[in-house]
Amino acid sequence: KFKKITPIPGISHIQILCSLLEALITPKNIPNNSAEEVYETWFVFALVWSFGSALYNDGATDYKAEFSKWFTNEFRSIEFPQNVSVFDVFVDPANNQFASWTDKVPSFELDSDVPLQACLVHNGETIRIKFFLDILVAMKFPVMLIGLAGSGKTLMLNEKLSQLDEDNLVASVPFNFYYSAE
Repeated sequence: KFKKITPIPGISHIQILCSLLEALITPKNIPNNSAEEVYETWFVFALVWSFGSALYNDGATDYKAEFSKWFTNEFRSIEFPQNVSVFDVFVDPANNQFASWTDKVPSFELDSDVPLQACLVHNGETIRIKFFLDILVAMKFPVMLIGLAGSGKTLMLNEKLSQLDEDNLVASVPFNFYYSAE
């Protein structure tokens, strides 16, 4: 029903869900003796992203928007903020409530020593990708970023890779749509 940007087997969605739950259901996020609703909120957040992260807009249909409508209609007991997609929110560990990714966007100051093409102006989307990139890389879970040219994939990955400690070996292999498997 929902079109994905790349094929993902059903079992992989379950693997992603389990990995996200392992990373998110922690004493830091959920203190001992937390209410069942707190666990449910974190579970729903992981569920949305494990099944919806590869959905896309093919020009005719925005499958993430369709998934969001379907999800909120099917799971009415989960209270998402009004007039937003399920992909527009994260669980704020401070209060275990859904909050907008844009709340986490830092202010931007241009550093004159950094080349303009190396600057990344964060928005809700880049903050969202950085959040999951941080979690998945820490778990040594494979990550694949897909997006339009100029969307910041390389900048975000280079930033993340530069933050890794010396125990990690990093090699850059340029690859784009001009290359083929032949």
